[in-house]
Amino acid sequence: MRYCPFCGEKIPKGIKKCEKCGKKLPQIIDEVKNGEGNNKVVEKKENKPSSGFLIALGALFLFFILVLIGVQEAKHKNEKMMTTATTTKHLVIDQEETNIEDDNEDTDNDESPNVANNKESSNSNSNSNSNTTTTTKSSNNSGNNNNNNPTTVKITTQEYNDNSGVSVSKQNALKKSKSYLRSSSFSREGLIHQLEYEKFSYDDAVYAVDNCGADWNEQALKKAKSYLISSSFSYEGLRGQLEYEKFTSSQVQYAIDNCGADWNEQALKKAKSYLRSSSFSYKGLKHQLEYEKFTPAQIQYGVDNCGADWNEQAVKKAASYLKYSSFSRDGLISQLEFEGFTHDQAVYGVTQNGL
Repeated sequence: MRYCPFCGEKIPKGIKKCEKCGKKLPQIIDEVKNGEGNNKVVEKKENKPSSGFLIALGALFLFFILVLIGVQEAKHKNEKMMTTATTTKHLVIDQEETNIEDDNEDTDNDESPNVANNKESSNSNSNSNSNTTTTTKSSNNSGNNNNNNPTTVKITTQEYNDNSGVSVSKQNALKKSKSYLRSSSFSREGLIHQLEYEKFSYDDAVYAVDNCGADWNEQALKKAKSYLISSSFSYEGLRGQLEYEKFTSSQVQYAIDNCGADWNEQALKKAKSYLRSSSFSYKGLKHQLEYEKFTPAQIQYGVDNCGADWNEQAVKKAASYLKYSSFSRDGLISQLEFEGFTHDQAVYGVTQNGL
């Protein structure tokens, strides 16, 4: 018989709530009736996992975590090794020489034709720009421990990215030289200097310049024309400019003779450019064109056709002096006459400036 632990009422089997006191009965109640008629109610406790089981479960979980970490590290290491392998310089075996020592026989060390050919091939390959490492492997014959077969393997670190036999640095210098020639014109020495400025070695620069396919006469002509587009030059002035660019005398002569310049027109252009930036007297402008190495005939052409009003030039020159200093009337007239203006032009210029 089962009894309610709260009020002592008899509880039929299968009832979960006491009908007398209304309280919910424990999940499982065992009745134990002692000799004195007292009821002792014992609740069955739920089965809980033991501490040993929990420790084992935690250890298993930790083991799986460690395995997962190890797998990830191995995968990362493998990817890193694959990346390193793809970026490492290619190693090629140039030559494999096998020398067999025989302790039982003393033979002559005459080289066979094949060995001689191999040595010639090795000598030719050693002249290339490469780093060489030699390693030796030994293997013992099972039948005779006294006979060793040392194998010498020469491994060469290649500096080439194709079969041309030209180092990468030289190929890069060649590409750079061609790109410069597409955008401008250079002399041979000028292009070498430009490549050295780009930190290529002198040997790489020389290789590039000598293999870029440039026609140095045409380069001199292109340079001459580019100068004539942006400015004006006399025959001798253009010669000096091309020599400054390190073209040879024959290249300079070719360029000047074929640039198509009209030297009279060059003198006229130079005269007009001077008059745009400053003021000159007739004599002063002639003197300036002489400094630019134009011939007397070219100078005369330039001065006579520049369209200058010499009186107005005197006015402008007087005004420029007064802007930076102070003069008396006579003093400024003298200064203008010193500049090559005639007395009448000087007087006109001073008068127009209010003196």
